[in-house]
Amino acid sequence: MGVINLTPDSFSDGGRIKGAGQALALARRLVAQGATLLDLGAQSTRPGAEDIGVGTELARLLPALELIRAALPQVLLSIDTYRAPVAAAALEAGADWLNDVSAGRMDPKLLGVAAGWGCPLVLMHSRGTSRSMDSLTAYGDLVDDVIGELQEASGRARAAGV
Repeated sequence: MGVINLTPDSFSDGGRIKGAGQALALARRLVAQGATLLDLGAQSTRPGAEDIGVGTELARLLPALELIRAALPQVLLSIDTYRAPVAAAALEAGADWLNDVSAGRMDPKLLGVAAGWGCPLVLMHSRGTSRSMDSLTAYGDLVDDVIGELQEASGRARAAGV
């Protein structure tokens, strides 16, 4: 799996991908190195990240997604988003999977989008939002609490038809 961050404030690469052309170049490198799945994200979810809104997220994501999909049709494409409208547009543009860092908490309609498309959905564990996650770190037993919260998320996804 390779990760392509389309954000100017990515915590992992410092925002080095600027535009669809650079995203495609990175995608080609990752595939040449053995990646069979690429995860594209256009909204930073690092602690303290600013919420950019659906329009900006789509403007960052769709040109890169469409270019990569056309150039590398054999590669599975996962979209890292917690917004249902972004998920729906990405699937329409050729994405294969969804990867939701909020496990459906931030936009429960995303679960219905995944169910409607019948696509795989990765549920990640997090608490709060990018702005509040650093203050939500009190766990009774870290492993047990994370497992319990992911079980709840899985139940919500199943109830939505995923």
